[in-house]
Amino acid sequence: MEDTIKKILSEIVPEFDEYSGNDMIKDGLLDSMQILEIIAEVEEEFKIEIPAEEMVGDNFRSVQAIKNIIIRL
Repeated sequence: MEDTIKKILSEIVPEFDEYSGNDMIKDGLLDSMQILEIIAEVEEEFKIEIPAEEMVGDNFRSVQAIKNIIIRL
């Protein structure tokens, strides 16, 4: 699952491959449009629907945060 998430992030944010932090939003790696793209790709890849109330920055700050939302849904 983590490899798939990393692949999605690399396709949307090319700088992700060199990123070593743990908060992609705080570090300025992701903006709101990229988060929407990530949501769409995650929904398609993992066959889930992320409800609007879950579309918050905290759920997309890191690979682990994205993995947690996928598991939860």
